[in-house]
Amino acid sequence: MAVKNNSQSFSLIMIIVVTSLGLYAVLHGYFNPPNLQIEDYDVGYLSNYKIGEVYYFEDVDFYLVGMKDGNLRALMHPANQNCNLFFNAKKNAKDRKINPFSLNEIFFDDCNNIWDMNGNSFSSNKVPLKTLFVKIKTSGKDSKVIVELMKSK
Repeated sequence: MAVKNNSQSFSLIMIIVVTSLGLYAVLHGYFNPPNLQIEDYDVGYLSNYKIGEVYYFEDVDFYLVGMKDGNLRALMHPANQNCNLFFNAKKNAKDRKINPFSLNEIFFDDCNNIWDMNGNSFSSNKVPLKTLFVKIKTSGKDSKVIVELMKSK
């Protein structure tokens, strides 16, 4: 009889603990919202972008890539890195200092990381590129390309 009573007490205590932790998590999240803000950035019409091309948006510091499968991909360097991201489209013998690998159509930074044109990482990288969400909004004949940017408040 005593074993059954201890088992019921333990079950009741566990239910109270789990419920309390869940309630704490909900209240903590409600009173401490994340410091992130999502902003839609209009990059123009879909017809302006071609497969295999890379477009740089200097004012918000990201690249838009026309992927071979017909989709668009927005890439940027992770915010927690103190490196600058570059894209090398054509091989230039004079650029050996900037692009020591002398590869075409790659992303690279000044922290010795390198990615292919689609943003796929090579094995020596320390960090992946950040992929942003790309939306296509269609109204009538026109299709607008919108990139979602996350910013701290």
